[in-house]
Amino acid sequence: MTLKFAPRSTPSTQGIPTAQLYPLAKNNDDAFSDALAYLLFHDAFHYGVATAIREAVEANPALVDCGYPCRTANVYADPVTPYNGFRLLRWTAAPVAPRSVDVEQVLDPIYAEHKRPRPPYRTDMLNHDIWYCRAVSPCEYCRTKQAAGNGA
Repeated sequence: MTLKFAPRSTPSTQGIPTAQLYPLAKNNDDAFSDALAYLLFHDAFHYGVATAIREAVEANPALVDCGYPCRTANVYADPVTPYNGFRLLRWTAAPVAPRSVDVEQVLDPIYAEHKRPRPPYRTDMLNHDIWYCRAVSPCEYCRTKQAAGNGA
C-alpha cells in the first residue's frame, strides 16, 4: 500500500503551509484502496473536505460513506464555510452502489437550531480556511474579495 501523505514532525501551525484542505483530502481518499480500512476525516463539515469525500465515494464502489458520527458543527467560526464534524468512511471487499451523505442536508438543522443561515456551497470556497487564508496564502474566494477591496 502506498500512502499519498507523509507524517510531519512540525507543529500544525508550521506544517499547514504545505497543505490545502480540498487537495489533501482528495489525494488521500484512495490511499487505502488495496486494504480493508476505516478513514476518519476531521473538519468534515468543511465544504472542501466534504466535496473530496463525495467525489471519492462516487469514484470508488468499494468505499462506503458511514456518515457523520460527530455532528457538532462550529457555526460561529467562519460565516462562509462550516467547520468541525467527523466523517467516517470504510473500504469493503464487495463493491456497493455509490451513496454519499449530503453535507448540506446534515448542516441545515444544525444551523437552524442556532438561528443562523447555513453558508451556501461554493466551489471557490473549497480551499478556504480562515487561518490559512490570512496567515499563509488566500484562497480563490479571499483573493477575489481582497481585489474588490473587501478584505479577507
